[in-house]
Amino acid sequence: MTELNAVRANPSPYAANLYELLPLFHGTLIKKPGMMVSIRTNEGAPAVREAINALQRQAPLSGLMLSSGMSAAAADLVNDQRQTGNMGHTGSDGSSPGSRLNAHGSWQMSYSENVDYGPFLTGRDVVVDLLVDDGVPDRGHRHNIFDANAHVVGIACGPHPKLRSMCVIDQAYGYATR
Repeated sequence: MTELNAVRANPSPYAANLYELLPLFHGTLIKKPGMMVSIRTNEGAPAVREAINALQRQAPLSGLMLSSGMSAAAADLVNDQRQTGNMGHTGSDGSSPGSRLNAHGSWQMSYSENVDYGPFLTGRDVVVDLLVDDGVPDRGHRHNIFDANAHVVGIACGPHPKLRSMCVIDQAYGYATR
């Protein structure tokens, strides 16, 4: 949550975290400090440059409040995919982000869900991945992070059997936990 609020409050200065990635690319491969192997991206450094430009144009937003009920909903997907190795927003039981949120409370007006997979080491790694949104043409994860209607957030991270780790971030305008 700290990283989400940092980028929402100060998007242009946060771009410095993305600039640090540029020299780590060799074509579409990136090797981050602390990682033993390079990771193949879809777009390479151009996606990072595009994210930097977007952050420099992004207006600051208010921070998000952590919701225990929304975090429980995010944990439901983490726990499911830890067992199944699946990816995406649909649980093995057919659950959607909305149905998982509804299982722990009620959301108001709107909600969104971001899911990040891979060998990330920190919360900053997750937020930077979602900001760059490599291979996602509409940059939907970045748009979710900067949703001005989002005021509450739930976060859960854990191991993934195929992709090492995953992090689920659910956001909503409002949320009442049961």
